[in-house]
Amino acid sequence: MQPCPGGTQHSTMTPRGRWVGTLAVGLLAGVALTATHAESIQAGDSGELVAVACRLGVAHPPGYPLYTLLGHAFCRLPWSTAAARLSLLSMLSMIVAVASLFALARRLSRSAAAATVAALAFAFAPLAWRYGGLPEVVALHLALTLASVAAALAAQQAPTQVRRSGGLALAALGFGLALSNHPTALLALPLLVAAAIATPGWRGRCGWLRAAGILAALVGGLTPYLYLLAARVETVPRWGETQHWAGFVHHLLRRDAATLPLALVGPAGPSSTLGAFAVALPAQLGWVLLVAALAGTLLLLADGVRRRSPASSDPLPVPRSLALLFALAPLWTGPLFFLLFQLDAQGVGRQLVERYFLLPLALLTLPLAVAVAWLARRCGARANTNHTTAAPRWRRLSLAALLALLIGARARAGLPAADLRGSQAIEDYALNVLGVAARDALILGEGDERRLALLHAQQVLGLRRDVQYIDLRLLSYPWYVAQQRRLFPRFDYQPQPGQVDVLGLIRRSLGAGRPVYLASSNSPSLRSAVARYPVGPLERLLPPGQPPPTLETLLATQQRLAGAAVRRGRDPDPALDPWSAGLREPWAWTWLRLARALSATGHHDSAQRARAAARGWAPWLVEPLRARTP
Repeated sequence: MQPCPGGTQHSTMTPRGRWVGTLAVGLLAGVALTATHAESIQAGDSGELVAVACRLGVAHPPGYPLYTLLGHAFCRLPWSTAAARLSLLSMLSMIVAVASLFALARRLSRSAAAATVAALAFAFAPLAWRYGGLPEVVALHLALTLASVAAALAAQQAPTQVRRSGGLALAALGFGLALSNHPTALLALPLLVAAAIATPGWRGRCGWLRAAGILAALVGGLTPYLYLLAARVETVPRWGETQHWAGFVHHLLRRDAATLPLALVGPAGPSSTLGAFAVALPAQLGWVLLVAALAGTLLLLADGVRRRSPASSDPLPVPRSLALLFALAPLWTGPLFFLLFQLDAQGVGRQLVERYFLLPLALLTLPLAVAVAWLARRCGARANTNHTTAAPRWRRLSLAALLALLIGARARAGLPAADLRGSQAIEDYALNVLGVAARDALILGEGDERRLALLHAQQVLGLRRDVQYIDLRLLSYPWYVAQQRRLFPRFDYQPQPGQVDVLGLIRRSLGAGRPVYLASSNSPSLRSAVARYPVGPLERLLPPGQPPPTLETLLATQQRLAGAAVRRGRDPDPALDPWSAGLREPWAWTWLRLARALSATGHHDSAQRARAAARGWAPWLVEPLRARTP
């Protein structure tokens, strides 16, 4: 039997030096994350993911089973809040992502200094910094995706057949785990396939054994999905009916359109997301580093075509096909992918889509490393450990100082957007809603921001489980209605194919003597059909024929509730976090409604105080709020 063909070693650093550099960059990012991480749930799916991880439930499609299992282990740590423990998982994941990015950039540019610039530029981008410190699946997605690509590239450059096969198997395992966490890891598949094909040793028996090992590792990485079949049916939160194969496949393929932002039709179409991404790039990297990254893309494309390394006269450290793919990867993981998006990327819509900006942003820093390495050579700095030039010392120092200044400026500019300390508006909203609701109340609303906040408060914090919150959009799902009946036997609702009978639910609940509240609704017919009055951040619905409380009673009740309301941390910035800011506004709406009523009855001083109270809850809204008051 002929031995498997060998490969070439392209690295110019010792193994110890590579590990030290990788760890140093990762730990530097970790220090920044430690200083800014969240201790409460944040915008997006944070509330649901914390609840699912802590209670071993099932999240919305595709279920995120790997995050659920890993998150459950972190939930059991005897430290801080459940949200902070899941933030720790994100912090560690982002450290791995930054370290993997450093390893990729170092191999592509052959410069540890250039790789450091690229990795830190990503680590201190406000969006990456923010998502690295909050309980979400995004950081783990980046860690596994970038680590699998780094492992595949390392395998392609490994000196022995055993290390090449082991590296590809490790990359396949990481890719399978990445898919078990988030399906958009598929966007990295071209890079992985190209690296595997470019790795020597596919002929003969060695090739078959390698393929079998890669396939086995990939399947092993996908095994967390079996958790969806095994999860307990009675556990809450639980989305769908994954306990049988039909429901499992339905869940895996994301056939519930309400769970997939790409499937929602918005007024702007793909151009809105593309525009938001174009605006985000200079905001994340800064114009200087962004222009350098685009220049590095051109260098990588040009030198890939002529098979020369952009930072030296040596052959490219990766095959030409891989070099071209790395240059084009930000394009297909970003703008081309965003052509599928149909959301209006404004306000909360921007917060929903911006998490998808992180992978193309990370891949764009690889050409940045190429550009920095090329610039270092032009300035006479060390291009690699084998080739040096006798440049004046001031050039090397000037380049290093300029790059350090740019990275420092980006870190300082990104800190306000990344700092999640004191960001507790979402959890405060849930606490206040549950504090206002009467015993055994039924609360009706729309929007993930309200549903997930209350889900976390009830299932993780264990508060007011006698209160039932119904998301009106989910009443069309039979599994959701069945779940609510199991939790609340008094829940009187029969799902109808193709329609949601909200008014019937309200009338039956009020007729049974149950307190019913409205948290939010976009239905004008619902608001006009039922009499209601404001109470704190909610509206209480009145049974037919029952008069509302007097204005004096409403004002006294609102003053009492506002005095007892929970308001921790700082006010949310609607420009950075419209999700959290929107949950402060219901209090302002109530105060403004009272102010209008007081003005109409001649109580102008009290009306002024009510308007001042409205500004206290939502200082970013003054007169414009009147037009939005329900």
